[in-house]
Amino acid sequence: MRGSTNGKLRYRRYGWQQRINWDRMRTYRLERARERMKAHGLGALLLMYDENIRYVTATLTPGWCKLKPGLRYALLCGDDAPVIFEQGDVGFQLERHSPWIPKENVKHAFPWIKGAAGPASIMQVTKFTKGIKEQMKKSNVSGMKLGV
Repeated sequence: MRGSTNGKLRYRRYGWQQRINWDRMRTYRLERARERMKAHGLGALLLMYDENIRYVTATLTPGWCKLKPGLRYALLCGDDAPVIFEQGDVGFQLERHSPWIPKENVKHAFPWIKGAAGPASIMQVTKFTKGIKEQMKKSNVSGMKLGV
């Protein structure tokens, strides 16, 4: 009985404990990021590294996106919910598994390969910056400092 994974036994062991309060942790991290933004006079924060995206949005970076900043990115504007710019089908999974991110805040990412040059990269950079600027305008923080 000691090593059993029986549901009743698990409930007897842990059912009386709250353990990790994930909602409280998500809220704490998001509010802490907002406090730091305000302390530094930022209107928005652009997150491109998976550790920072995870901290603010509580979403998981797929393995193939890790250590590739800019393939997925997030934007935190003022007091609005974070916006995640996601790769293809990953956005659908995010909507399904991360209900704390509003559905309308999952957008298509416009990444470019770091160090790439030429007309195609210029087009991608233009789409990327246009998406960031549009979101900042929508959140009434356009013209304010953007932390990267």
